[in-house]
Amino acid sequence: MWGFYKVRAMTLMEILVAIALVAVLATVSINNFIGVLNKSKENLAKSFLKGHMRSTIIREWRFNESKFVNGEVIDEKSLKNQKADNSAVRIAASFAEYPKDPWGNPLKITCDSSKNTVLVEPNLDANKKNSPCISGKYKFTADGRVSLEIEEKNIKNKGP
Repeated sequence: MWGFYKVRAMTLMEILVAIALVAVLATVSINNFIGVLNKSKENLAKSFLKGHMRSTIIREWRFNESKFVNGEVIDEKSLKNQKADNSAVRIAASFAEYPKDPWGNPLKITCDSSKNTVLVEPNLDANKKNSPCISGKYKFTADGRVSLEIEEKNIKNKGP
C-alpha cells in the first residue's frame, strides 16, 4: 500500500540554491546599508560645521570685538595644556567634551587673526583609519558677515 503514494521533498541541491540566494541578497543589502550609514555621517559632519560650530565661532568673534586671537588646538591634551588666552582654546572649551567628527577623530581648530579665518578640520595625525575628511573654513568680513567653505576629501592612511 505504501507504493501508491509519492512523497515530494526538497533535494539538497534546492536547499543549497535557496541558501545561496539569501546570502547574495544579504550581501547586497548590507553594502547598501553601509553606504547609507557613511552618507549619514558625512551629512552629520556638515550640519555640525554649519550649525553648532558656526554659532560657537560667531560668539567668539563677537566676544573679542570682531577679531580672533591666534591659536591652534589639535586634541584634548593640547586643550588642557594651554591657557584660555587664544580663540581656538575658547572655541574648543565651549563644548561639553572635545569636538570630534562622526568617525571619532578629534577636530583641529586653527584661528588666524591676520586673515580673520577659523579652520576646523580633523586631526590627520590621530586619524588611524580610512575616512572622509570634511573640513570647514570660516571667513569673516569687515561688516561682520561670515562665510563657510566646506571641503571634502577621502583620506587613505597607510598602516595598521
